[in-house]
Amino acid sequence: MIVAPPRINLRRAASYTHDKGPQSSTSSRFGFEHLLFASPPPSPGLPQLLPRKKKASHIPRPRRVLRVVVYVLGLVSALYLSCVVLFGNSTNARTIRSGFYIWPTEVDTGPRADDTDRGYNTIARSKLPGHPTPVIVSDEHGKAKWTVSIPPNAKFPLATDEYTSICDKCLDVANRVDILRGKSSGGISSISIGGIPGINKKSQTSKSATERLHTFDNNFIDVHEAEEAGYLTGSVSIATLINQQSNNNDDGKIVGEEDMSSAQRAKKPVCGRSLTFVLASADAGLGRTLMLLWMAYAQAQVEGREFFIDDTRWAYGRYTQIFAPPPSPECRPPLRHEMLPCPHQARHLVMTIDTASRFILAEEDDGVEGVAPERTAHLFDLARKGCEALFHLNLDDAKHVAKRVKQIQAEAVLAEHGADADLSTERGAIVGVHVRRGDRRPAEFQYRDSYLPLNLYADRAAGEIAASTHVRRKSAFPSPLPALMVLATDDPMVYQSEEFASATRAQKHIRLANKAATEPPVSQRGALRKFVDEAFGWEGGFYAAMFWNLGGAAPPTPDAVPMAAEALRIRSLVGRAYMMDLAVLAEASDSVVCAVSATGCRLLAVMMGRDKAFKQGRWINIDGEYGWWAVDF
Repeated sequence: MIVAPPRINLRRAASYTHDKGPQSSTSSRFGFEHLLFASPPPSPGLPQLLPRKKKASHIPRPRRVLRVVVYVLGLVSALYLSCVVLFGNSTNARTIRSGFYIWPTEVDTGPRADDTDRGYNTIARSKLPGHPTPVIVSDEHGKAKWTVSIPPNAKFPLATDEYTSICDKCLDVANRVDILRGKSSGGISSISIGGIPGINKKSQTSKSATERLHTFDNNFIDVHEAEEAGYLTGSVSIATLINQQSNNNDDGKIVGEEDMSSAQRAKKPVCGRSLTFVLASADAGLGRTLMLLWMAYAQAQVEGREFFIDDTRWAYGRYTQIFAPPPSPECRPPLRHEMLPCPHQARHLVMTIDTASRFILAEEDDGVEGVAPERTAHLFDLARKGCEALFHLNLDDAKHVAKRVKQIQAEAVLAEHGADADLSTERGAIVGVHVRRGDRRPAEFQYRDSYLPLNLYADRAAGEIAASTHVRRKSAFPSPLPALMVLATDDPMVYQSEEFASATRAQKHIRLANKAATEPPVSQRGALRKFVDEAFGWEGGFYAAMFWNLGGAAPPTPDAVPMAAEALRIRSLVGRAYMMDLAVLAEASDSVVCAVSATGCRLLAVMMGRDKAFKQGRWINIDGEYGWWAVDF
């Protein structure tokens, strides 16, 4: 029997042939192939020299976020300020924030010589101001426009200084809007809330009041249109409009309208364009008021405006107590808050004695000398047109003036032909003399600290009488002067002077008494005397302080209402006396001798007319070599 020799049989372990084998390392199935075909077993690692990097977190830290926000805001602010400084005048400044109203407020710049030095800052608010002022608004495109905001519940008329302040601010606001819309190259002096730049009021590119007067401002929106367009949100309610339309004249006293009932006023339509002249003023004189009133009426006719007069706070009382009512238009005044003192292009203007020069006398030189002749002639024509329409005294005074003129003319006939002369025959010359004293000083340098001597008036009047061809007296009538010289003056003592002792008073219906005429009789010596107040007389002429204290009234307060009834009654008598004096001199006199420094003298030239006063030389000025001018500035 043959036995095979033993051999080593090498076979792949079951673990490497997907067969399970023993877990022992001594198993016959265990091999080293796994070291080649499998991952090495984990082994403890050595410590690392550098720390391992942490994984980035996807949640940002608050401190880092805050830092980024601060950086971004600072960059945006720097860019914005740079744009405002570099391009604000032409780009960013042309738009304003919608829903904001910007209006000027006065800045106290210390003592100033006149209103031209007045400065203003701007204020921006989301609501309209509670006081009258021009405001800048934004249209639907964000462009700047401007209008005048007057609260509908404001008492009409406003105070005289309020109208003046509004006119000053209108010029400033109009120039600011031009800057905002890029129509001017004026320099930016400050930046106010909302990015609205201020301007230097004295900038050379800013328009003056005269330039504004003669140019149409497309940036201005009238009150009625501004309310309809929604630019003046909340300025007036529907209930207020209905109430004001039904009681249109309850606020303020428009001459000629107060006697009409509400039903009669409702039948009239609202005027399309109007000018209302407010007589309230701190000026006590009547002449300046009358001159500006006449020119304002003529200016309204030239511009196609209906004319109204308000005498709510006139120092002389009711207008109809002195004059007849003005011509009544076929329409009624507009709502009171639509009457604006500026600009000139406003549909409904309200004018005072202080603001009239901004529209009527804007081109006239400031002073007596150097006034352009053509401009003076234009103003004279305006005053003459207004005089013909408005200078009509009340019925009682007009009758007395007509009667007095006939009496003076009859005296001139008797002086020429004797007591048996027919009154229809040719009469002698009549020379009127107007003497103004009081607080009015002459324009001539020699007498500017005093008064013109009375002999200058008397000698010039006597010369006019002697030069007249009508004065041919017989020896039986040696002195023609008493019946041919008619005197009107504000100083009762002038009537008793030696130069005018025999002159004829212009009128005797209302006379100003001097102190001697009002003194009580002196009681007999030894009798008990009761204390009486010192007599009060009209001494030395018309003084403003004396006028304001008539009737125990306080010093000048034209905006104070109501005024004392007794004071208004006495003041009205003074005004009536002056107006009748002027009316008699203008109608009865062939020539008038007066001092041009007095406004009454210049009124007489207007009442006489251009031909009689200047072409025929019947208006004679003895106060220097000055010609006619309208009013004092």
